[in-house]
Amino acid sequence: MELRSFKEDPKRLGRTFFGAVFLAIFIGYYFMASAMPSGSMESPGAGLFPGWIGIAGIAISLIVIGEAVIGRSESGEIAFPKGNDLKNLVVFFGMLVLYVLLLPVLGIYIGSILFGIAFLRIVGDVAWLRSIIIGGLMGFVLPFFFDAVLGLRLPTGMIL
Repeated sequence: MELRSFKEDPKRLGRTFFGAVFLAIFIGYYFMASAMPSGSMESPGAGLFPGWIGIAGIAISLIVIGEAVIGRSESGEIAFPKGNDLKNLVVFFGMLVLYVLLLPVLGIYIGSILFGIAFLRIVGDVAWLRSIIIGGLMGFVLPFFFDAVLGLRLPTGMIL
């Protein structure tokens, strides 16, 4: 397989561009997290977890850029989503906006549980019972982990 130039390969160019954009975002995110007290592993501060996320994001962005520049996979033309893929994309962004808007009212637990269930049911086309179990667990366990294990209080709403 011949390595095409960026001009002839929109997928490689796009991966490099988005890798660079996310690299800049994560560098900024890391510096913002560095301004907060990090504490220690025994007593984590507000900046400890975001700092690690920033470092991981920088590493992943560099890997994406390196793979796009050096790698030979995933080259070719870029196609805009069509049909069911486009519907799922629009539904996902609509649900995400609704989640953010309802978060101050519902709180992180109820909002995340409802988002997980709805996402699995609508986009994942998963049966109701399975959606309730998986979405309910994900929506509860992830915020609980941040709150109980990491000691990072997440937004509460008017309900919970």
